[in-house]
Amino acid sequence: MTGFPSILSSTNAKSHPMNNFDYMAWVIIPILIFIARLMDVSLATVRQILIMKGMRKLVPIIAFASSGMHRS
Repeated sequence: MTGFPSILSSTNAKSHPMNNFDYMAWVIIPILIFIARLMDVSLATVRQILIMKGMRKLVPIIAFASSGMHRS
């Protein structure tokens, strides 16, 4: 095998740019932020609909859940 270039020795696994990619910062956290904002806006919309329909007893429960999301 001295005459053939080795594929494994020519590529250094440590120098590949995807090995140092920070998935937590660029993928996981943005997805979690998107889901949290989606839930926040959905709860606010449901709360407004319940206020308009006169179901004022459920509104404080939804407001409490929404404020709990803002604190975490």
